[in-house]
Amino acid sequence: MFVYLVIGVVVWLQLLANWLPTYAEWRMIIAGAGWNGFVAGIVADLQQLAARFNLWWQGVMSANAARDDLVLVALAAALIWLMAGLTGWLTRRFGRVSLPASQFSGRSVLSCCTVLRAGGCSWLPWV
Repeated sequence: MFVYLVIGVVVWLQLLANWLPTYAEWRMIIAGAGWNGFVAGIVADLQQLAARFNLWWQGVMSANAARDDLVLVALAAALIWLMAGLTGWLTRRFGRVSLPASQFSGRSVLSCCTVLRAGGCSWLPWV
């Protein structure tokens, strides 16, 4: 789960801030340009992303947030990514992803999508 979180954060930041160096920048670093410019570039890109989120958050707190599509897409992507990870973990751990329990003719019935070798869903009654 930890590896999933780390990989997700790195990919998410790369998509939002484009902070990883390009092939030409890697060649300059290897040729002797030094790591200082590399680190400074990453820090500048991530600070610019943080400044956008901070500006948006200040607008939210003062009740006049500007519409920033990057923030909206970032929050939606993070939510979808976390829900996908939770669903995968539940499926791997328990073999099913449980839906909320409901009452069915006096008995508590839990609708579960059970991972079977043949596939498909089943109803599992829980008393």
